[in-house]
Amino acid sequence: MKSMKKEIKLCNNVYIYELQRKKVKNLNLHVKPDGSIYVSAPKWVSESRIESFIKSNEVKICALIEKFNNDAKRTPMPENYTDGEAFCYLGEVKRLKVVQAEKNGAELRGDILYLFLKETENADARKRLFEKWLKDESQELLLKICRDYYPYFCPPLTEFPDIRFRKMRSRWGSCTPKKNLLTFNSCLACVPLECIEYVAAHEFTHFIRPDHSANFYAELSSFMPNQRERERKLHDFIQIPKQFML
Repeated sequence: MKSMKKEIKLCNNVYIYELQRKKVKNLNLHVKPDGSIYVSAPKWVSESRIESFIKSNEVKICALIEKFNNDAKRTPMPENYTDGEAFCYLGEVKRLKVVQAEKNGAELRGDILYLFLKETENADARKRLFEKWLKDESQELLLKICRDYYPYFCPPLTEFPDIRFRKMRSRWGSCTPKKNLLTFNSCLACVPLECIEYVAAHEFTHFIRPDHSANFYAELSSFMPNQRERERKLHDFIQIPKQFML
């Protein structure tokens, strides 16, 4: 289905929203993590009715946009992967520096992550190098933590789990007990170490309790008594996976 861009005034500001006509029964509205507004509507609904529908949600829309903007400032991720852009590493804000080099590579020196590239003007190459570095950092941190935690969860575990990393929009990790598999978000290195430890402990606990029942949290708390505090801190960085997927 084709979509179109339209303007609308909300909270004394002019916003662009994307309107898509679809085979749906009702009007649907969604504010994306980047602050953009998306509306899907049946073919027969007039544009005036659509705008009335949007305006009826004006306060909620503006509040969400403000929240996403504040979250993005607090937990930044690069957009163009150019000099000076900010990103989070272990919960702290760092900056990028792009450098011409004969061989591609990345190195964190203090608060600066140097991206060494043959083609510094290649935006895709900059993005791929940053994402590889972040995934490698996440993998190194998680593998060490998982090796430390593994003995506590034996049994039911009888062998070290298969550990994988991939991009996730809304999850930090997942556990598949039947496959002896743990999957972690490849941008986990962005959050504080204590939060990374919490994610690992949370997923390991699913080998014992596959649900999120009271028994699950009792088991998790017996291993990590301050897990609630760590979980709350992790919530402050919930915007990062969404930004990382843009």
